[in-house]
Amino acid sequence: MDLCELSSLFADQRLGVTRRTLRLAWSEAHIDCLTTDARLGNTGAASWFMQMAIGAIASYREGGASAAVNLRDPAEASIVFVTPPSPEKIRSQQHIKGGDVFRHHGTPAIDPANYTQ
Repeated sequence: MDLCELSSLFADQRLGVTRRTLRLAWSEAHIDCLTTDARLGNTGAASWFMQMAIGAIASYREGGASAAVNLRDPAEASIVFVTPPSPEKIRSQQHIKGGDVFRHHGTPAIDPANYTQ
């Protein structure tokens, strides 16, 4: 189950017990879901922290809140919302080479121009 499925869940009947869940209130037309299990693989206990890091970067760059949802336990879910800093704070945080603090400024070891067709 991922966040996209969680938004429409009313009753969870896994393990033979019905558990009521809250319907998450948001506009489903604006949900961008990223299922980290398929993209990051099994990172164990670090998965949730990686979700929060990806959410922090997305919130910083695009604005708005992101949610990290831990569904490892079949009986419960843990949800952490990540919000970006204020626009004034973002403007004051510049990389020493300029621009986005999360942007990679390294030089590739292999020149990508060698592989253009």
